[in-house]
Amino acid sequence: MSKQTTTCRICESACGMLASIQSDRVQLAPDPEHPISQGYACVKGTRFSEQVLHHPDRLRQPWVQGQPTSWDDALAFITDRWRSSVARYGRQSIALYSGNAMGHSIGGVLAVSSLQRAIGTSHHYSCLTLDNSEMFVVAEEVFGGAMTTFVADYAASDFVLLLGTDPLSSHASQAQSQPRAGDALRTRARENQLVVVDPRPSSTAAKASLHLQPRPGTDVFLLAGLVRWVLAHASIDRPKVEREALWKACESFTLSRVATVTGLEVSQLEELAVRWLDAKRPLVWSGLGVLLSAQGTLGWWLTVVLQVITAGLNHSGGWKWQPGALQLPWWLSRFGPPGRDVHVRATSGHPAILGTLAAATFPDAVRTGKPPVRSLVVFGGDPLHAMPDTAGVRSAFDQLDLLISVDLFRRGTAAQADVVLPAATWLERDELAVHIDHQRPVSHLRLDRRVIEPQGLVRTDWEIAVALGECLGRGPFGLPLSGRSIYKRLSPTGLARMAARLSGVPKQALESAIGHLRPSSSSSPPRARLAVPEFCRALRALPDPPNGLRLVTSARPIAKMNHWIGESNIGRAAVHPSTAAAGPAKLRGPAGSIDVEVVHNESLKPGVVVLPYGQGPANPNQVVSRRDLEPFSGQPISNGTIVELHPHRPASD
Repeated sequence: MSKQTTTCRICESACGMLASIQSDRVQLAPDPEHPISQGYACVKGTRFSEQVLHHPDRLRQPWVQGQPTSWDDALAFITDRWRSSVARYGRQSIALYSGNAMGHSIGGVLAVSSLQRAIGTSHHYSCLTLDNSEMFVVAEEVFGGAMTTFVADYAASDFVLLLGTDPLSSHASQAQSQPRAGDALRTRARENQLVVVDPRPSSTAAKASLHLQPRPGTDVFLLAGLVRWVLAHASIDRPKVEREALWKACESFTLSRVATVTGLEVSQLEELAVRWLDAKRPLVWSGLGVLLSAQGTLGWWLTVVLQVITAGLNHSGGWKWQPGALQLPWWLSRFGPPGRDVHVRATSGHPAILGTLAAATFPDAVRTGKPPVRSLVVFGGDPLHAMPDTAGVRSAFDQLDLLISVDLFRRGTAAQADVVLPAATWLERDELAVHIDHQRPVSHLRLDRRVIEPQGLVRTDWEIAVALGECLGRGPFGLPLSGRSIYKRLSPTGLARMAARLSGVPKQALESAIGHLRPSSSSSPPRARLAVPEFCRALRALPDPPNGLRLVTSARPIAKMNHWIGESNIGRAAVHPSTAAAGPAKLRGPAGSIDVEVVHNESLKPGVVVLPYGQGPANPNQVVSRRDLEPFSGQPISNGTIVELHPHRPASD
């Protein structure tokens, strides 16, 4: 048996792993000598080999129209379909969708970008615009760069306030996702320094010193009330014009109004505000519970405002600035796509976010686009279940001339596809994730060689993108096909290694078992421009929300990730006993209805129903609207959506 160090590529944490290889079988375990994760890895990583790599249903050869086939035949089928479709509608009729599996692979990122340019289309949709696009919109408006990222320093904080996030259950994504964050939060809880604001009882809330349960979708009111309190009771080291603009935006959010809207007590809000101001190193972070609400952009903006005006940035116990070895946020702020591109819009008029269109608008592009979308290539995602209004998405799929899925299984979207192309996992390719180095607590780069040879006929995302580009007669990034042998030898990992070397990372360190560590940057983060005029105007005009039964979807167990890992949604809708009777019921929302099993949870407040996302028949996306979208990002709204529960009546005799 041989052993090899590698890095888990399922989420941003990028935990170090030890791979034991025997007879083409791989077993994974945490790497105790990894300098960042230090022996930590969650169950998604340790069970990836059995759940995905060696799973008997793993896709190992191309499929065309429900039958296994060869690569040559699959590519010939695609070429023929594209030839007739492009001749009639043009290259803009081909769209791309990239799922969350792409974000952690430099090969996946370059593959999608390369193929988009080779096709010559602006129709690129991504999962980014389904859950956390507001973070990038706010980062660009406040810091001048959409990829400006800070890391939550829980370990050194003396008061942590978490809104709509459950890192002890889900190992939350983005900069909150870091090995050992859970240990730091448990320490904060033991020292009476952890407050959780979440409508539902979560693992993190159970450990918290104080758990506040507001009405779903009202976090923006609570945050505005806290900002107003700080502005009124503390000396703020900000320009006078900015202080006045922020005060004018938050002036109407008195604790009395906030209490009425959120369903909390004024005394609870006062206690929270006083404890926040009394802390020397306070830290606030908002998760998907806030981002998936009707005012996700304003909620994240106020989170940033509260952190900056109270504790500033780049201080111990707060938000730490870590630009990474490549200073990627700096480069992207000057040469990359804008966080919110008002010049590139989806068919429905919503702007592109980091170069990708609002995914919820995809069915509109199929039905009314000029030209209409007639082909879709899906990389590592399941838009059928990830997009809102599942019935509308399925109907749009039916109108396509060609649906291609690059995936590991024939599930979800891949089961509906005309062509399914088998992709390699992170264990079957070389990887150097220079593009997410700035999302780690410490800059750490390591070149990981493939652990095992690709299984069956699987290919890397880059190789698949090159082959698809050739179906249209173009090389990578739209270059001519002359010299195609050179293109096929191009390696995204090689390009990443070149970028790392140009940034001063020694080759020997990059390819060592430990990798290259660089201490946190001593440079100052970008200056914050907090009083964004359009955000201030929107907050001032924000009306009190209507009453009704409100949906919560932002719940994910740590063993679940995308459509590959973990169980599908089993359709249990949790409510307080006074909200609805237990048993079979129909949950009705803006886009339709689904059958659920109502279960009672006395820890919930009345008027709340918790139904997590999933790939099963009770996926709440089936009732979430694709018409009523978050105003600044075009992201679908699920948390706080008003729904109805109707018990199933037994058939009469």
